[in-house]
Amino acid sequence: MPVDIQHVTNGDQLLLMPAAAVESVREFDIALELAGPNESFGGYWPEISYARRALAELYGCPPLADAARFPVKEQADRSRRFASDYHDYLSSRREVIRYRFDDFTEVMADAKKLLSIWEQVQVAVTPTNSCRSRRLAMAQLREQLGEEAYYTGRLPAPVPVQNFREIVPER
Repeated sequence: MPVDIQHVTNGDQLLLMPAAAVESVREFDIALELAGPNESFGGYWPEISYARRALAELYGCPPLADAARFPVKEQADRSRRFASDYHDYLSSRREVIRYRFDDFTEVMADAKKLLSIWEQVQVAVTPTNSCRSRRLAMAQLREQLGEEAYYTGRLPAPVPVQNFREIVPER
């Protein structure tokens, strides 16, 4: 039975390898969520090197299935945009109202933490992002939120809602 052979280069050496061996490296990357099926394949030796680095880097990172705990991409996009706009608003207000600079800086720190969380959520739930970036984002989310909030999927509001005054219409 003939075996499909592929030419593989390693530096100056030209090696002949069964095509199944080359494809098995790709399947290994996909099975361990080191790369996705839509990500480019660099060839046998580059992929072996990538797998080694990625295994070390992604050790302990949550699996891609954890992204299902969080809002869909569209909601994550809107929340991240809201958090970013609010942070920008505070920054511009801080420059105008200089006598309350320290107060704005304190509120901006809270807003920046929330923005960071929603940026990580956005990366984690965007299916077109690489497996590596999604898993690293979920690891950062787990660290920022704490394990209980992460595993229950409880996310904070995109802005510090305690800073908004309730407006009650007069009757």
